[in-house]
Amino acid sequence: SPDGSRLVFSTTYHDTYYGLPCTGGLVVVDPEMRQTNVLSTARCGMSPAWAPTGDAIAFSRCCEPRDAPPQLYLVTLDGSPAVPLFIPGVLWADAPSWSPDGKRIAFECIVTPMIRSVCIVNRDGTHPVRLTIDDAGATYPTWSPDGNWLAFTRHEATTRIAHIMLLNLQDGSVTRLTTGWDAAWSRDGK
Repeated sequence: SPDGSRLVFSTTYHDTYYGLPCTGGLVVVDPEMRQTNVLSTARCGMSPAWAPTGDAIAFSRCCEPRDAPPQLYLVTLDGSPAVPLFIPGVLWADAPSWSPDGKRIAFECIVTPMIRSVCIVNRDGTHPVRLTIDDAGATYPTWSPDGNWLAFTRHEATTRIAHIMLLNLQDGSVTRLTTGWDAAWSRDGK
């Protein structure tokens, strides 16, 4: 949670190779009280991301219905049903990351078949924008604490090398930072 008092994780397991059904979902833990809360409305939830406002968790869900592509959902802790974000033009969505103000979500998307990109969308699923458009795959977006940058992983198709990239949200410029994948920002963004 934004205040650091709870954490959320996924217990989802799905094996399409052997045709096993999806099991698990999202679990919220209060480590100090040693209490767990299984979010029954987030069955098969993966890649949870807590909103900085503390009122919702964004996640992707696969295998609902069986063999459907992952999409983004929002769930609250009050037991309400998870709300799907029907994002126009997006065929597949995963790995959500909230903007610091909680108004937008960055995520992995497939708009053009077989090419993973980075997209952003408003919290309610409106105004989707595809930020990366090339043949290299773009995954694991994460928002800087000041909201001006997105770090993401760019997968070079020919060399199979992954790079950490920085996307300036003010002017759209992209800079290669280093070799690696799945970046995380320090609390001060430096």
